Amino acid sequence: MSLIFPEEDAGSKEDTPALFIPSSSVPEVKYGNTTNPGPPDFSAQVGPVRWDEQGPIVPNDYKKPLFNDVGLIVRAKSDEGNDVLLWIFIYRQQGPEIIIANDVTQTGFVVGEFTDKEKVHMHDTPFISKGQNLEDYYHPGAIEFEETDKKTSWKLGGREMGYLGDGKWYAKGTHAGVETDLIFTQRGDYFYHVSAWDTGFDKKLPGGIAGGNGHVRVNGTIKANGKTYTITNGHGMQERIVMAGFIPERINYMGKGGSPWMHGWGEQLSFFTISRDTGHNAQFSVNVDGETLAVMGAGWAITKENEQWLDPKTKQANPRRWTVIATTTKGRFQASVVGFARYYYTWIRRHGVLVVHQFMCDTVMTFTRNDGSVVSEKGVGMVEYMRTLYNQSQTLDEESL
Repeated sequence: MSLIFPEEDAGSKEDTPALFIPSSSVPEVKYGNTTNPGPPDFSAQVGPVRWDEQGPIVPNDYKKPLFNDVGLIVRAKSDEGNDVLLWIFIYRQQGPEIIIANDVTQTGFVVGEFTDKEKVHMHDTPFISKGQNLEDYYHPGAIEFEETDKKTSWKLGGREMGYLGDGKWYAKGTHAGVETDLIFTQRGDYFYHVSAWDTGFDKKLPGGIAGGNGHVRVNGTIKANGKTYTITNGHGMQERIVMAGFIPERINYMGKGGSPWMHGWGEQLSFFTISRDTGHNAQFSVNVDGETLAVMGAGWAITKENEQWLDPKTKQANPRRWTVIATTTKGRFQASVVGFARYYYTWIRRHGVLVVHQFMCDTVMTFTRNDGSVVSEKGVGMVEYMRTLYNQSQTLDEESL
């Protein structure tokens, strides 16, 4: 039997921390449209993590367009009883899409104690978000890399993260007042949703687009605002992506209804899906029964918006409740995902601005195997929702501006 969330209580005005827009008044947006879906693509590459993809890959004096990142996410219930969402990334960005070439270290952190009743609604919870503003940029070449036979590390702005081998990563140091001492352990195959390195990237040039992410278990401590949050067997993700030589302009393909990057984690199941409104592109992976299954294709990996929330700070109506449906070779997956807190940042591009909202979520996941047997559980989740706020026409003669 599938699990469900507690029934929503409309409550009084005092019970509702901020405005929400129920699904009955919001046109449903489908990412991965079911119109003429075509055949599924089960060839999405999953596989082990390799040492040679965890380092910088491109030389430090690389002059062509570049987006080169490594990052870690923590979504957990701390031993102290707090819901925690932490986002820490280090990367370089340069090229025509970027106003000023730069190295970035980024921290996003939101934490709180929420009852099940409180999670029915979104909350304008205080948060930490630093690294994306122009004044936060470091000069290109500021990232310090170290590659030995024991670890590969990235250092910038007081933060250090790296790979220790055998599917283990670490994050230590302090940035934006958030101190980390964490170990991340791989729980399933890596999902190369961008492209596998052997097929999408030429290291001799170097150039190409490759990378992806993998789900992990997390242990250690996070310190912020004078408090310590202890994480024991929590959940998270590790990401590694390189785009070198050419970078698709994000403000174009994250327009209209935006692009949700969504994760859900439990003890038996975990999933990731990425999609966008423009082009109805969709990809999906799930860890179940000791293996990682993946699928790509419209109609085979679908994300639906079910409710929106008017953010009192960004003044944007954003989705905060979703349904995910996917078909894999070994069964059908479905999840409900509900956000109840967030942080956000603006992502400045040469031709416009994106607003990125990161939602702390809970989820209920169900996987129905081909033989009819079912595994279903409640878990935690997060959604990175990226949407273009402003897009200046690129047809303007920039030299005349």
